[in-house]
Amino acid sequence: MKDFEYIKLGGNRVQAELIVRACREAGIHAELLPADETGLFPTGGFIQRHRLLVRSADRSKVEEIIEETR
Repeated sequence: MKDFEYIKLGGNRVQAELIVRACREAGIHAELLPADETGLFPTGGFIQRHRLLVRSADRSKVEEIIEETR
């Protein structure tokens, strides 16, 4: 079993940031891997989706948070 997993979040950077914040408030360590790291190409998120790196054990909780924020 892998210790960490990626979860694809979609192309909306603001929504991705809100999901990360909600995870952290719930005590879940989550790292956003943005598709537009420099901010110079904001549409990059629609081409290559933003991703979230989480512990495998937290995946189901994170998926619940994602559903709640949509």
